[in-house]
Amino acid sequence: MRQLNVFIHAQHLSGVGHMVRAQQIGLALARRHRVGILDGGRALPFPHPLQPVPVPALRRHEGRMVPIEPSLTLNRALLLRGRCLAAMLREQRPDVVLIEHYPFSKWELGSEISSLLETARQVNPAVAVVASLRDVSLRTGQEPPGDYERRVLGLLERHFDGLLVHADPDLCQLRDYFAASADITIPVFHTGIVAAAVPRQRSPAPGLQPWVVASAGGGVDRGGLLQRVVGAWRQLRAADRTGPYQLRLFSGLEGYPPGVLDSIATDPSIIPMGFDPDFGQWLQGAALSVSCAGYNTCANLLVTGTPALLLPNPAMSDQAERARLLAASGLAVHVPEPGEGRDPLPELLQQNLGRGRVRHRIRLDGAVQSARWIERLASGLHGQ
Repeated sequence: MRQLNVFIHAQHLSGVGHMVRAQQIGLALARRHRVGILDGGRALPFPHPLQPVPVPALRRHEGRMVPIEPSLTLNRALLLRGRCLAAMLREQRPDVVLIEHYPFSKWELGSEISSLLETARQVNPAVAVVASLRDVSLRTGQEPPGDYERRVLGLLERHFDGLLVHADPDLCQLRDYFAASADITIPVFHTGIVAAAVPRQRSPAPGLQPWVVASAGGGVDRGGLLQRVVGAWRQLRAADRTGPYQLRLFSGLEGYPPGVLDSIATDPSIIPMGFDPDFGQWLQGAALSVSCAGYNTCANLLVTGTPALLLPNPAMSDQAERARLLAASGLAVHVPEPGEGRDPLPELLQQNLGRGRVRHRIRLDGAVQSARWIERLASGLHGQ
């Protein structure tokens, strides 16, 4: 097949999960094709050979989309982004444009994406436009009220040639969350889970104690999970119930929320790890993982087989449902919120320290399957 010119529009506003997943798909495509990817949010590394396309950066603050550069107004930032993207399209004339999570969410960027796709078709009428959607596609709460399904269907029919759903049908399908899925007229393909490659397991240094991993990722309310885990761990340690284990705390790119490091300063069994690019190796060797049930964390857990406790953040629309799905399949433990009684987390921590590795048949090659399907679509072979 000829080399394709691909552009990925993935905008991370709150957490970084959308971008991490888009990068994995981009890397699978980049084995044979040229791949540009939007660089328009909080600073993230872009692995080679992906080619970032820088535009004025945006984030979500107090429920609103705002520029990261304080000297810019939102309207000015959007205007400059549009100009940058139009210039890139005219220069690169992509064969494929992949849009992350729109039109199921990201409606604040609707004008930018519509203009992007119209320009892409002007410079290359044969361009294949693909929507990319995570496994659990519940409404995020950012979309305005109205006929949600009808609007999504209209945008799909107007702008897109195909839809990739990054789920394993044995866990969930688009129809589970989008009532009008049967009315979608473009091809829909469930890719399996998009997961990074299995990391090489870290060889423990001499004398290194076995460890538990707690990771907060880059989403909102990161401190809530870490503070809860630290409190549970210290409760167990006071009762001499942590055995030989250490608790290793990993943060996202933004570091630890205020107060977290102060709460562990005098406890040698709790080790702050910060943001570590070798996190996958630490996860691979961990006796247990505690996390929020974000898409990429759960994908990592399925790759490594690490036993897991999931504490979903109720502010994130997908996490509670993903935790429920994995728990129902026996792949993780869903930890409920503390009720009026005591927090169940300390007891669940101790109970799960001795669990064996998790085995499953969930498809984890979603990035490669996405790349293959995109190649077929661009060649007019998606139905074969």
